[in-house]
Amino acid sequence: MSVVWKFVIEDPETPVSMPARADILHVASQEGKVCIWALVDPSAPKVERRFVVVVTGDSVPPYCGRFHGTVLLHGGTVVLHVWDDIADGAA
Repeated sequence: MSVVWKFVIEDPETPVSMPARADILHVASQEGKVCIWALVDPSAPKVERRFVVVVTGDSVPPYCGRFHGTVLLHGGTVVLHVWDDIADGAA
């Protein structure tokens, strides 16, 4: 059975523990934090995934994988873009 879970990216350098093969559905801000909603199989083993968060105007690292979306913080004054880190094999 698949369910939708929310994951908070506290720091792009910290891995996010989620069930294997989680399918990222949406990224957005919630209560001032970058959040990811994913379709997961709760019985799947947990894996660590890393996400790359880049501020508009900054260079995009070459290890960015699949793009997941853009997040606006602080009333839209901070614009962040979220990718999978292909170094972790998730992309």
